[in-house]
Amino acid sequence: MNRTAGSRLAILLAVWMLGALASNALAGEKYAVTAKQIYTNGGNVVEGGALVIQDGRVVGVFDKAPEGVHTVDHPDAVIIPGMIDVHTQIGVRGSLADLADPVQGDLDAIDAFDPHHPHFADAMRAGVTTVVLLPSAQNVVGGIAAAVKTGGPIAKRRIASDQLPVTMSVAGEAVGSVRGRTPTSRMGTYDLFRRTLDDAKSDAGSPLGKVAAGQRRAIVHCGDATDLRMLTDEAKRRGIRVAAAFTGEVERSIDDLAKLRLPVVFGPLGMGASTRVLRAPGQLGNAGHTVAFASGAPYSAADGLRITAALAARHATGDRAGLAANTLDAITRVPARLAGIEARVGTLAAGKDADFVVLSGDPLDLSSSVLEVWIQGQRVFDGQAHDVKE
Repeated sequence: MNRTAGSRLAILLAVWMLGALASNALAGEKYAVTAKQIYTNGGNVVEGGALVIQDGRVVGVFDKAPEGVHTVDHPDAVIIPGMIDVHTQIGVRGSLADLADPVQGDLDAIDAFDPHHPHFADAMRAGVTTVVLLPSAQNVVGGIAAAVKTGGPIAKRRIASDQLPVTMSVAGEAVGSVRGRTPTSRMGTYDLFRRTLDDAKSDAGSPLGKVAAGQRRAIVHCGDATDLRMLTDEAKRRGIRVAAAFTGEVERSIDDLAKLRLPVVFGPLGMGASTRVLRAPGQLGNAGHTVAFASGAPYSAADGLRITAALAARHATGDRAGLAANTLDAITRVPARLAGIEARVGTLAAGKDADFVVLSGDPLDLSSSVLEVWIQGQRVFDGQAHDVKE
């Protein structure tokens, strides 16, 4: 090794050691991030407050930063909890569909998780800090969902929970997905859905057995109003916990949803959607339904989650403050609950992961930009520096 190369290596090692020392010092340090407004959840806003974090978790949100605490100031910015996309297939290696059998109750989406996939950096830049990977709607039972962070140390990205939902489907995708495989009709799909839940009762400890016993949620893909009516009837008859993930006709299904307050996963919405479709989430919210938004990633833009929320808020009617709260909850608190990970993420409550987004203004105004993204107390994206860190 020549002298020049050796000098460069020494400099790089010194820089690395300083960074490591700073990181270790910060790891146990209590520090604060201040902003003009801090949304701890959709309905609670602290004006001019300070978000205090330590060891990657939220200590609390206070009126001002405690004295002697290292502070990161954003006097003109807005902080919200990290956004959660509850219905994605981003960042996977291969497919989230195993089409050998229409019932795949034991498959786990985490096995397809690729932490190095560029989709995660795209989602992070858009303010999405957690994604829920849902197995395909091409199987009546697709498998178990996985929840992962879009950034931060790879070893800490998975959010483990025995309440992660099972993915099921009664939508058209489950019919005739593979030549020679059943079901081949809507009737056959519904029948297999019912028989699978009946059979699962004999295996109470399995994920499907817990769904059948009402102890674990299933997210069920529904393609139209007929699928929704069937799911509503079965959920009511069996007492199971389900959420309906819509792929179409939700605007025609408001009355059906009124029969039973099923949570609804809705989206994505685009600029070209009809007014009737754009008004549907607000109608569901006004009727008392729980709504979570989804981006449709990777088949839509990385910022599709916030676009969907903003369009829904723009076309909703009613109390504006209440609508804003419900809309923000639909991309933070509600998806965390539907995914069974609300103990870790979804709000900025004490003890939860310090996942949050710093925006230049109103989070539901698409002219506001993402300034910073923090995951587990680490700044993983700096919008001004265009810097993404793993």
